Amino acid sequence: MSSAEQLRSIDFSIDPEVVGRAKELLGGFRVSRESAQKWIESPVKEAWERIIFGVFGSLAASPLVLAASGSVFIADGAPTLYRLKVGFLGEGNQIKGLTEIMKIRTFQREVDKRDFKNPFQTTAFLGTRKRPLPTRDPRVHSSLGAWLRRIALDELPQLLSILKGRMAGIGPRAYTLAELRGLQILFQLQDESGNVFPEGFPEDYREVISHLQPKPGLVSLYSAIYRKQLTVSERLLLDYLYLTCANPLGDLRILKATFETSLKGTGAW
Repeated sequence: MSSAEQLRSIDFSIDPEVVGRAKELLGGFRVSRESAQKWIESPVKEAWERIIFGVFGSLAASPLVLAASGSVFIADGAPTLYRLKVGFLGEGNQIKGLTEIMKIRTFQREVDKRDFKNPFQTTAFLGTRKRPLPTRDPRVHSSLGAWLRRIALDELPQLLSILKGRMAGIGPRAYTLAELRGLQILFQLQDESGNVFPEGFPEDYREVISHLQPKPGLVSLYSAIYRKQLTVSERLLLDYLYLTCANPLGDLRILKATFETSLKGTGAW
């Protein structure tokens, strides 16, 4: 498939229901940008996330991580854990906040190299409600891997990253290097033609990212709202809405909603 055909296959739409759900979780978009920034950068937020997610979460999740890792080893061999770099796209199409995180390996080996050659076949660009999604991402190594992704167990090792201060418990969902490469292409086209993203997409998305330099969130609006169906425009918009409207009560609602979507198995496919 050519690059032009790949671009045509991407769903850039923004569903008002997604925005409405984000508004509900954040408490109505009544928080000022200054207040949102203060909360995102607050030592109180970082402290309680390190305690709840990093300390208690890591202790509680360690048996699950061991069991899941052992199951992956039986299903597909070593390595059972997978390190990857994630970040955000800021001003000048420069990658910001690049950090390394760890997940239980659910993808086949060498997926990173294949994704970088074909970034529009990564998760960030495949979300849509216009056509049925495949029952399983073809990059996943087994039915076990698909199940771990669906209920988000593969992300539990990231609790240690929160304890170390590399990640936030609740924040915007970061992008892999391959996804960032795809975003760079899309935003370059947007800068040149202005017709890639739909009406309602925040033009200052990259400026907000560069200004706040956010940490990746384990839990996010993305994880709370129909995770496997969100389009790339919606995912970027949810990042933006969180960074400009974050507040303590909103974080609690997002955490509760994410827990519910994980139990329902509406996560990554």
